[in-house]
Amino acid sequence: MTHEDTMRAFRFRLEKMTIEQWNRQGSSNRLDIVNCGILHYTRRDSSGTVRERFERVRTIDPSRPDEARWRRIRRPRFSNEDLLAQVGRHPHLWDDDEVG
Repeated sequence: MTHEDTMRAFRFRLEKMTIEQWNRQGSSNRLDIVNCGILHYTRRDSSGTVRERFERVRTIDPSRPDEARWRRIRRPRFSNEDLLAQVGRHPHLWDDDEVG
């Protein structure tokens, strides 16, 4: 058992979210964590095959356990250009001239 903020931080790591996905999760109620809610991860894909990494997640509300639906975890893959574009969207913490 833990607090919602800690559960959200684990989601960031376990689901390998991007910063954009992380920021969007606050406005999305699709995976809201209710009081006493459970985050359930599985490596088993929808065909039943066990994979190397977590494949799906669901949020279980103990008052309505039958409503929990599995959601596939999508981990984006980035090219060098994609990564450079992402870096360019965020402010720099210091100038290159200051590092030395």
